[in-house]
Amino acid sequence: MKFKNLIFFAVLIASAMLNACSEKNKSDDEAYYLIRKKLTLIDKMGPAFMEQIGKDIYKAVEEGKLTAYSNDTLSNTSKLTKDQAKSRGSYEEVIQYYPDPDYPDFYIDSFIKTSFTVDKIKGFEISVKTARSIDGLTSELYLNAFALRYEPVIGSIKLPEQALFWIKYEELKTMMKADDFKIFSNLVIESLSRQASDY
Repeated sequence: MKFKNLIFFAVLIASAMLNACSEKNKSDDEAYYLIRKKLTLIDKMGPAFMEQIGKDIYKAVEEGKLTAYSNDTLSNTSKLTKDQAKSRGSYEEVIQYYPDPDYPDFYIDSFIKTSFTVDKIKGFEISVKTARSIDGLTSELYLNAFALRYEPVIGSIKLPEQALFWIKYEELKTMMKADDFKIFSNLVIESLSRQASDY
């Protein structure tokens, strides 16, 4: 999906390009920016709908129906296998177990793995790609990638929210009815028009 130069320059260029969540990338034939923004307006579709979308996306990645990426470049090197995607959001910690109170200096290290569960999904994030035309005279804006966000908790320490993994934005069409996808995309665009970033 792409939107012409007018929308991009009216809404994003003044602030987003210089924002810390923006990243300029170069390839042999083009230069482009990736702009990331936490989405807050799509909850207008209702908490039940959004919760279900999160679950459906995660399940589709688990089953290999959607391809997950470690970042929003969506490059081959950032592509994740099903197992790699499932392991993201999980963590291991070491707990010292003292089996005999009479020997307080003797303990056993126990490794406990906490797996990711869908109830840990806190929201969503969008990546927008802006690329210049070959002649350099115009720019185009694409809804590039979509991420599930979660809040890592290790032990009792809560870490900042982050993207669990990324999928191609267009693949969301396979997860929604056509009308829902249209409403969803309109709310994404509205979110982008509010401010450059929620970070």
